[in-house]
Amino acid sequence: MWGYRNKRFNHFGWFAAKADDLLGLPSALISGLAYLFAQSAARSQLWTLAEKSFRQCINYKSLNGGWTIATGAYAINIKLRGTS
Repeated sequence: MWGYRNKRFNHFGWFAAKADDLLGLPSALISGLAYLFAQSAARSQLWTLAEKSFRQCINYKSLNGGWTIATGAYAINIKLRGTS
């Protein structure tokens, strides 16, 4: 845990979380693209899957996790549901 959610460490924890998101973004995008390329046989299907994945990933709390989860779900043709 990088920071604790209290008054004294609030700013430190916020910065650490944002830095983690920023540093994890390239690997999340590469993982998502790997899912898309592995699944789509035609170029038109690639763009359709990418568009659907992007629309789903913006609903997740974490962009990094959302992109990978959404593209992975579309790649193996399953539907995920939940409140988070």
